[in-house]
Amino acid sequence: MGPDWVHVTSGAQITEALGLADIGVPSLDRLLLAPDAARYLRVEEEDAPELPSGTAGYFVPGTRFFFNVTACKELKGDVVVALSAFLVTHSAPVAATAAALRKLNDNLDLLSHEEMAMVRAIMRACPGNPYEAPVSEEAIRHRFRGDPEAVADLLDALQDKGVISGRRGDRVQLVY
Repeated sequence: MGPDWVHVTSGAQITEALGLADIGVPSLDRLLLAPDAARYLRVEEEDAPELPSGTAGYFVPGTRFFFNVTACKELKGDVVVALSAFLVTHSAPVAATAAALRKLNDNLDLLSHEEMAMVRAIMRACPGNPYEAPVSEEAIRHRFRGDPEAVADLLDALQDKGVISGRRGDRVQLVY
């Protein structure tokens, strides 16, 4: 395991490392059942020690848990939502759905009416598929039906939201 993996003995250590004392303390066994748990929680079982020939002995196997704090901090919000949903419902599909909805909400940007009008102008200006063929900014300005002074700001806003790509002032295209 890499340097990001830390040996843990309880769920309390995990919630403390993430600064999530408010969500309660899940057991490590329950965390293993959560969706995509292998990204942040791993289990190692101890091997039985070699005994000398002719010797009998008892071995109590041990289990060690390792938690990847670095990977989990990137997913902190998703993990909190998924774990909370799982602890309440004891259903992995419900927890996965809750985490997916949260991720969708984080990645979903609504466009203003003016931004949507700019997207339509890009579509009208493109002779083919606007997702495949770049369009000149001049053609977009010609097709835009809104305030001509707002074109540069609207294109910048669309580029910041990841709706268009390309070099501003030259050619842009819509992004899938």
